[in-house]
Amino acid sequence: MIIQELRLDPVLCGVDVVVSGHSHRPRIDNIDGVLYLNPGSAGRWRFKLPITLAILEVTARGLRSLIHDLAGEEVGTRS
Repeated sequence: MIIQELRLDPVLCGVDVVVSGHSHRPRIDNIDGVLYLNPGSAGRWRFKLPITLAILEVTARGLRSLIHDLAGEEVGTRS
C-alpha cells in the first residue's frame, strides 16, 4: 500500500488500523498512532517473498499485531 494514495486521512477520521495487501510484502508500521498492517501472502510462493499471515489482537489494552512466516519463523510483531 502506498500511504500517500489513501483518499482519507486515517488520523483525522479516527481510524486505528489500516489493513492492506496486494504487494504481498508483510509489514507492520505505526505512523502517527495508526497501525498499518500488510499480512503478506498465504498463497503459493512467488516473488521470493515469505508465505505469511497476520494476527491482529484487539483487547481492552489496545492492539497487538503479529506476522507469522508459515515456514515457522516469526517475521514481526508490534503492540
